[in-house]
Amino acid sequence: MGTQKVPTNADANIGKLAQVVIDVLPERIGRVVLEGLEWAAKSNAVLPAGSWCKVLAIEGAKLIVAPVPPGTVAGTQPAPAKPKTTQAEVFEVDTPNEEEGK
Repeated sequence: MGTQKVPTNADANIGKLAQVVIDVLPERIGRVVLEGLEWAAKSNAVLPAGSWCKVLAIEGAKLIVAPVPPGTVAGTQPAPAKPKTTQAEVFEVDTPNEEEGK
């Protein structure tokens, strides 16, 4: 009889995206935040803090992650700059001419 792997709650994290909070390097374990929880993470790639990664597997209490190309995760690119509005434009009102009111 073979052994059967029993899925755990942690297994539900495979395939999800996490954000790197401490650099993950091939020779050093880093830290990522996944759904509000911080995890130890390792990867064969360099993942700088602030970048996004995808969970490939879980080994004990460590996530095995891979980089996600910049711009593929909603919210990872800065929004385009909005045109600046001057104070004069915001408060421009139509005032009656004093001579018109007479």
